[in-house]
Amino acid sequence: MNLKSVFYILLTFAICSCTQENSDKYYSHTEEVEIYNVVEDESGAGSGSMIYKESTKYKGKNKPVWRKFYEANGQLKGEERYIYTSDELPTKSEYYDTSDSLLSTYLLTNDNNLKRRTVAMQGEEEEILRIEEFDYNKKGDRTQRVIKTAASDIDKIYNFGFDDSGNETSVTVKDGDEKVLYTINYTITKKDSRNRWVEAWGFQNDKPIQVKYRKFITE
Repeated sequence: MNLKSVFYILLTFAICSCTQENSDKYYSHTEEVEIYNVVEDESGAGSGSMIYKESTKYKGKNKPVWRKFYEANGQLKGEERYIYTSDELPTKSEYYDTSDSLLSTYLLTNDNNLKRRTVAMQGEEEEILRIEEFDYNKKGDRTQRVIKTAASDIDKIYNFGFDDSGNETSVTVKDGDEKVLYTINYTITKKDSRNRWVEAWGFQNDKPIQVKYRKFITE
């Protein structure tokens, strides 16, 4: 086999790989996140009781189908269902309780394949509850989340840090006057084959306070 043939084989492989990583099928999965508090004894620190759980089904990059929220005991609390009007990102979502009653509606504003703004409304677009605005870095990682009241006054600001692989490494929470309330730094202890975190420990003032686990389930 000559050098020219090898070049074309490698080029074809590279094109196929890039196409796969940018296809909806490549990003189709269910992502499950569980957060536990930390207990410490003579042997060291370990995960304690679950304090939060959610799972999200995606049909493509940044394209959720539903997001389920759970109580600390693992029982389903509610489900957010996403509504699409085109092949782009969802423009609306609705949150239902376990009795399938509509509790709130979210109007979503997107730009450049990223969610930029969410308006949360009670019931079926009855009354504005809050507004959320988002900012991103050049890689598409969400670096800021701003929560505002119905009157557009800033309530909370969340600033996020990331590593080169897009894994969250820190979160700093500020109040409406931009006073820092707390910071959590994450140490990633396990990753999967695609360099995504699957276990991370959260530290506040160098003390472990939570441990997060993430699963990616493909169909």
